[in-house]
Amino acid sequence: MEVKGTEVTITIDKVTSEDSGRYGIFVKNKYGSETGQVTISVFKHGEEPKELKKM
Repeated sequence: MEVKGTEVTITIDKVTSEDSGRYGIFVKNKYGSETGQVTISVFKHGEEPKELKKM
């Protein structure tokens, strides 16, 4: 995890397709808290995504 000012970056080293999935986050400060979720898809080099969804 790397912190630069108000930004935090989390890095997964040596990522594989097995790291694909839904990730959740919880943040809290003196003003309150917030939660969120994101779906991460990891593809092999040159592999085309099977289905793309517009968000």
